[in-house]
Amino acid sequence: MELPCSLWLVRLAAGCLVSLVGAVTSAGAFEARALLSLSDADSVASSYADGLLKLQPGVRDTLAVITDMSGDNAPATVEAPNSVVSWPAVMDISPDGRHAYVVETKGAPPDGTEQVDSLYTALPPGRLLSTFDLNDLAAPTLISQIEIGANPQSVETSPDGSWLAIGLDDAPGSIALVRLVGGVPADVHVLEPQSQTTRMRTVHWSPMGDLLAATLNDEHVEFYRFALSDGDRPTLTAFGDRVDIDGHISHGVFANDGRHFVVADVAWGEGSLGALFNGNGRLISIAVGPQGDHAIVSEAEVGLSPEGIAKNPAGDLFAAVNMNRSYLPHTFPLTWWPGAHHSSLSLVGFDQATGTLETLGEEVDFAGLLPENPEFDNTGRSLAVAVYHYADEMPTEGAVELWRVEGDGHGRHLTYSGVTITVPRGAHDLVRIP
Repeated sequence: MELPCSLWLVRLAAGCLVSLVGAVTSAGAFEARALLSLSDADSVASSYADGLLKLQPGVRDTLAVITDMSGDNAPATVEAPNSVVSWPAVMDISPDGRHAYVVETKGAPPDGTEQVDSLYTALPPGRLLSTFDLNDLAAPTLISQIEIGANPQSVETSPDGSWLAIGLDDAPGSIALVRLVGGVPADVHVLEPQSQTTRMRTVHWSPMGDLLAATLNDEHVEFYRFALSDGDRPTLTAFGDRVDIDGHISHGVFANDGRHFVVADVAWGEGSLGALFNGNGRLISIAVGPQGDHAIVSEAEVGLSPEGIAKNPAGDLFAAVNMNRSYLPHTFPLTWWPGAHHSSLSLVGFDQATGTLETLGEEVDFAGLLPENPEFDNTGRSLAVAVYHYADEMPTEGAVELWRVEGDGHGRHLTYSGVTITVPRGAHDLVRIP
């Protein structure tokens, strides 16, 4: 998660819904070969505000591979260095589902650390790109780990499985393009398509693999043409003007046909109180002009702090997970602050021809804290939601909740399936293996 650094002032104020777990449904509650869940064990939800990490012995950064969708059996796990101090875009898979890729935005705190001044400045920079073999879903294995640059912000695999695109924060406007051979990183090319001093955040491939969309400084979207020059070296060329957004954007998702790009705006205001008095967030649809004439064409309001979004396979529905203000510590007077104890989910319809977004029905509240990412199953009728942890003084577990998409068309809405899958605390990124 990426909150305004000034949230440390909340500590001054701090100093002066039980999770719904019903009857377990069938193992087919989420249709997929597997669901990957990534956990950062180095902090709790309220660490953003008070700096208290509440580290637990034996609880490590983890990649969990969930194949039993009933929640009865524990997922297979492997240690995977990663950080929640990012947008939920730090994990992806190869198109064939045989490999997973994880970048580490921030490193682990030194042993024995109990409290830090800021998760953004006190933690060491992350540098690692980890590659995991998923051929045996019951035994995921780390097969490659390389340094990729300071504070990598996101990772995404090209549609043909030949490249990884990674947003970097160690040089203005830099993107690492990593060639994959047999699904494993072979060589790294760091490009700087930005001529201005700016932070490269998340980077996303178009469905055709000829364009990259990048979020910059949490307030712009820019598009680049991808090509290979003589010697098979990658090149990136700016395509059209950047799109300026009056807000604080998270990551984005291309429409199925690549003609639109949808981003989430968490709507955190400026200044020290921006994360206390923020209003509702929104999804924003950008038309990708064939001549570079990109433009915002539609917006739809969702809940508070919609950091993570997902698109269903059919491409006509988005889900937004709204973490509200569940990053606040549960101490007086903040224990009574609106949105501190629960989160919510929103469904947004999407017209693929026009790019129009439409909020469907009412938000659905649930008790998970700091949920950052949802993921649809193969059918689009089930939604997984990553829960960092539930209300607990010293949490050791996170969760993946499964929700059902009921109804059709404009009447689609969400209901809880009764299934909660336990994973290590700090779950913040999900990827489906179809």
